[in-house]
Amino acid sequence: MNSLRKEMIELLVTGKYFSKQKGLSTIQDLYSKDIRIDPDGEQRFFSSYIEREKRLDNIRYMEEIALELLATRGMKIVDLGAGYCTVGCFKGIASYVGVDKAMPTLRDCARFENNEQYKFINTSIEEFVKTVGSNEMENANTIIMNHVIEHLEEPYTIVNQIHKRIRKETLVIIGTTDFDSGAERRYVQKYRLLKDPTHISLFSMDSLTRMVRDIGFKIMRIEFPYFQSSYFNLKDLEKLLMDPEKVDCSPPFYGNFITLFLKK
Repeated sequence: MNSLRKEMIELLVTGKYFSKQKGLSTIQDLYSKDIRIDPDGEQRFFSSYIEREKRLDNIRYMEEIALELLATRGMKIVDLGAGYCTVGCFKGIASYVGVDKAMPTLRDCARFENNEQYKFINTSIEEFVKTVGSNEMENANTIIMNHVIEHLEEPYTIVNQIHKRIRKETLVIIGTTDFDSGAERRYVQKYRLLKDPTHISLFSMDSLTRMVRDIGFKIMRIEFPYFQSSYFNLKDLEKLLMDPEKVDCSPPFYGNFITLFLKK
């Protein structure tokens, strides 16, 4: 049994929320580079139009479900870990606050800078949630943390602070990797999400849902984004039929990502 499998079982048995890993790189160092090598060994220019549109298509489901659960046309968003500001491209936005300390945010979001509905804060998520962003969080009706908590040293503390600061009707969206997914069990150390050296807090679906419920959230919806994304394609599906020993990295698959839609 591999070490990660043991750690995921330990989360189940002990009631811990996540497995701590030693980061091999900081998120600022990694994501300040526009040209990076993806888990499949392909070189990609992440600030390009093609990559932006692909990221947006992959999270359209998030906007649709959020508008349904909010029952409003105007999303007042605080985007924690805004990254390349993909969420800022949603159509149903009344106001947007993007928070990130990584440099790509400021470069890629320059196209929004003259829009009064948009505001960008160059600070850490921890600093924003604990002190800086109290007004913004109280005024928001949607808090988004998409692929963020796996990069945080203390994700429980941050999610708990968010729960304390938001209004009852505010929707919180948390998306992260399931490190106990079917693909992880099949491909073990070749699981593609282990390729990111900034993943330091690893969750399973059980531990993540348990954590948010223990904090006091109600889970309104659980999604496993895949079939509506660019990752659902014949080339990667065919890799699933290959001997895991003959591939360098697991292909994208259903269950790799989990997204929770939460309210108080």
